Amino acid sequence: MKAILEFELPEEADAFEEAEQGALLKAAIQKFDNMLRDKVKYDGNLLPNLRYGYEDTRALLASCLRSKGIDLW
Repeated sequence: MKAILEFELPEEADAFEEAEQGALLKAAIQKFDNMLRDKVKYDGNLLPNLRYGYEDTRALLASCLRSKGIDLW
C-alpha cells in the first residue's frame, strides 16, 4: 500500500509544512509526556502539589490528543 500526498505550492505551503513537520511534532509531544512522567516517577523530592500538577498536565495532554483522534503510544 502506498499513500501519496500532493500539494500545490506555493498556494498550499501551510498544509505542506504541517504534513512535513507532523513526525517532529509527534516526537516532541512524546518527549514532553515522558519528561512529565519521569518527574513524577523518579523525582524523590517532588512536592505533592507539583506531583499533582504534572499528573494533571499529562492527563490533559492525553485527553486533548484523544479528542482529536491522535494516539502517540
